[in-house]
Amino acid sequence: MLTDNEAKLFDLIQANETDKAIELISNGDVRINCLDKNGMNFVDQAAFKGNERLAKLLIEMGAD
Repeated sequence: MLTDNEAKLFDLIQANETDKAIELISNGDVRINCLDKNGMNFVDQAAFKGNERLAKLLIEMGAD
């Protein structure tokens, strides 16, 4: 089950709202390796959307 902030982060990644996503990640209130209903994590979603900046940041923070 995703927390509200985790669900919001997935939405921000989908909308390419990189700066807002980074702000939410920086708050530390998300499990960096959680999965959405399709079995994708934040790195998967960022890569799928072509967001290299966010994908790199997530990997640096320990995301798989």
